[in-house]
Amino acid sequence: TIFVVVPLVATTLACLHVPHTFHVCCRLTMAYVLISQLLYGDTSKQIKTRLSRLWDFHDINDEEKIYHTELALLDETGASIHVQIYPSLRNKFKDLL
Repeated sequence: TIFVVVPLVATTLACLHVPHTFHVCCRLTMAYVLISQLLYGDTSKQIKTRLSRLWDFHDINDEEKIYHTELALLDETGASIHVQIYPSLRNKFKDLL
């Protein structure tokens, strides 16, 4: 299981070796809160999550026109959160997913 800290703030560079495949390197930080601790409007908090599901919401007549990407994230307690990433931010977060 690979956990991702969102948003990433560089304090440590960690590498994870996945046997018989490749190395995954990412910047991690230890300061995060659980999903259940988030409050509406929190924009400076970080959560450590696992990506459960990912799908694109697109125009019914044009699959190339993506309105947003949707995610279901889980934290270490099993709590979940639904996330929408709009096209203007898709490239910023694409490598994290």
